[in-house]
Amino acid sequence: MIARTVGPGTARGITLLEVMVAAALLSVVISASLAGLLGANQASERVRRVGDVQETSRLALETIAADLRVAGMGAQLGVVGVGPLTGAVWRVPVIYSGVDTAVVDTFGATTSTMQSNSVFIISGQPATGVLSGDGAGMVGAVVQATLGPPATVFVSCFRGTTAISVDCSDVSALSNFGEYTLINPAGVGFQPLLIGDFRNAVYVRPIGLTSPVAPVAPPVLDPRQQLTFTEQSMPSFSPDPRAPTGFAAGAVLQRARVLHYYLWPSSDGTYYELRRSQPILADVGGTLPCRNTDAPFLDETNAAGPAGVPIGSGPISSLQIRYVADPGAAQTANKFSIIPVGPCDGAAMPTLREIRVQVVARSLSPDKTTDGTLRMQYSTPAFETSLYPGAVPTNPAYVDPYPRRTFSITVVPRNLQGVRL
Repeated sequence: MIARTVGPGTARGITLLEVMVAAALLSVVISASLAGLLGANQASERVRRVGDVQETSRLALETIAADLRVAGMGAQLGVVGVGPLTGAVWRVPVIYSGVDTAVVDTFGATTSTMQSNSVFIISGQPATGVLSGDGAGMVGAVVQATLGPPATVFVSCFRGTTAISVDCSDVSALSNFGEYTLINPAGVGFQPLLIGDFRNAVYVRPIGLTSPVAPVAPPVLDPRQQLTFTEQSMPSFSPDPRAPTGFAAGAVLQRARVLHYYLWPSSDGTYYELRRSQPILADVGGTLPCRNTDAPFLDETNAAGPAGVPIGSGPISSLQIRYVADPGAAQTANKFSIIPVGPCDGAAMPTLREIRVQVVARSLSPDKTTDGTLRMQYSTPAFETSLYPGAVPTNPAYVDPYPRRTFSITVVPRNLQGVRL
């Protein structure tokens, strides 16, 4: 028994009952404190997880939107001529849906599948958004083009907005280490070109350049170099810029930029991630005029082409693209329509007004309650399901413990507003 002083000259011990009551009160206080601490920690973890998901969605949307805004730079009619070495030649829309991916979410014994869209974007480099009258955004011009096969093309290259002539293969400090030349900035080989007149454009693959030669009659101000390219022996080539693979003297030279955004399984196969590839032109075309089953550009989604690179946005459950058109040029939003755009829809597409993109991001780790059980309450929402039934999950009742956030954005490509794809 523990003695204690009660009053002057008296002392007694603490009883066992008092000790038990104090211990019980202390345990209640500790339990309540621990529950509050665990709850606060769980709430903080959930806020962090949801914040990561929101950042994932925004990063994915902003990356795609930035490239959509400059689509078609140098091809303001909205199409680019491509010419495979064999088969039919095509005019391809500068923005079109490519290979779709079946995104499969599985948790336990339940599975949900959603068709996720992809988008091809064709433009020139550098991505200044628009070619200007002072030459910004271009590296040179065609000074002579004659009918083949093989076609003969002479070009001149310029340095910056002052239009000082440079060797098209110069990668020295004079040309800002290749910024104003047709050679790759890295100094190795050539990269594809867009050649056009700010409206029509054609995609070609250079393979060689001659040394600069002095101007010849008729007089010109700049030296010229003969450009050799893969497609020049094609019988379909024409110096008429209205032909699918034609261009004439005065056409602008730009480095071509072809991108493909799509969802692809992560390296460990546990989720899907947003990838961006730089596909290559197919060498074999269809035997008939272009069809939407054809693939003008190839990467890992449709052939043994280059693999894409994750943009670092984390798990993505859905990528949906919608094209908003104004078929009657009514200029009234309530008369716009949502249409599909395939690689061979160029000749018949209505007037493009805007592009809608939706991304559904998913957390990397599951959500749990304070007692450690999984919080089964999340699913992937569909996008405009009444207009695009393929976006509906096969099991709408599917839920799992991974938080998701949906973000949408509307983009008006600055080069294409009001053009016919």
